[in-house]
Amino acid sequence: MYVHLHACRLMAPQAVRSRFYINPLGEVDVELENAARPLHGRFGQLRFEPEGPEGYRLTCQERAKPRWQLHLKPQDARSLQRLIAEAEDELDALMRDL
Repeated sequence: MYVHLHACRLMAPQAVRSRFYINPLGEVDVELENAARPLHGRFGQLRFEPEGPEGYRLTCQERAKPRWQLHLKPQDARSLQRLIAEAEDELDALMRDL
């Protein structure tokens, strides 16, 4: 079981470098360039929503209120969705083997 890494530059207005750490235990940590602390969320709190023809908004919600939002390029959103799905599959396989 490994933590997966996806590095990208966010879309405007943020437009900073970021690193997404996808943990098969169901968690995502996001390090943003020049930010003091990483963002944190669980898979079940994340929503990918199309935002116009050229982007996606990734929202982490807690109790129906957004905790944080990031603007992603479509290829980065697809990569993150794929990595999250793979991490969920890894956890499922691990639990079956126990």
